[in-house]
Amino acid sequence: MNSDVFLFPSYGEGMPNAVLEAMAAGLVTVTTPVGGLVDFFNDNVHGVFINRPGADEIISALENILSTPEKMLAMAIKSHHFARSNFYSDIVATRLMNIFNKTIRN
Repeated sequence: MNSDVFLFPSYGEGMPNAVLEAMAAGLVTVTTPVGGLVDFFNDNVHGVFINRPGADEIISALENILSTPEKMLAMAIKSHHFARSNFYSDIVATRLMNIFNKTIRN
């Protein structure tokens, strides 16, 4: 892999799969708190939220992340583990089947 950080500055999203894919790949993510991200992405755990997708905010976040390799590695590991534990296809499929079965029974 040639990357350590995934940059996803967005003004609006639904549920950005690109962020989940980056997390699964063990990338630290720099993004904005939009859409479904606010429901699962933990600031300074999986990466960094920036308040708005401007150049100054992005540069500051990247400098902060890249200047602390130990913290960057910890975020990458936590991101990968979180994505693997919650969003891999077999886990999501099982969760959906449970919802469907519960709905059918009711």
